[in-house]
Amino acid sequence: MVSGCQYLFSHFFHVFSTGIVIARSAATKQSRFGGGSLRGAAGDEAIQCYNQIMKTGHVYILFNKRNGTLYTGVTSDLVQRVYQHKEHQADGFSKQYNTNKLGYYEDCGDITTAIEREKQIKGGSRKKKLALIESMNPDWRDLYDDIWN
Repeated sequence: MVSGCQYLFSHFFHVFSTGIVIARSAATKQSRFGGGSLRGAAGDEAIQCYNQIMKTGHVYILFNKRNGTLYTGVTSDLVQRVYQHKEHQADGFSKQYNTNKLGYYEDCGDITTAIEREKQIKGGSRKKKLALIESMNPDWRDLYDDIWN
């Protein structure tokens, strides 16, 4: 037996390409998938699965210059978040130290896993962070253009 989540995952690309969306009405607490309606637990499961699909988690490391200051972060939208760092849209460490070049990133599948991985990376030594950058990006290029295009 295929669960609603497995069904949703297996049909996501078809749904996306045909423009059928999942929407949830807060007033009626009903979920719609295509023309049908899913209520109660099935509807909640569909919304939860949709959120899992849309909320992929990424962990990333920014730098300001080769072997310079590093910043490790987590996001559900890597392109947008790196752009925010580049444009200094938020006050904080990254703005203060101008860490605006993407040196390393991982797709962790979901945001919860990404947060766990971020904690693991932040808990590691600087040497380990440098090794991660070197493993993906030995020339210390800004990888933003690679993910943006």
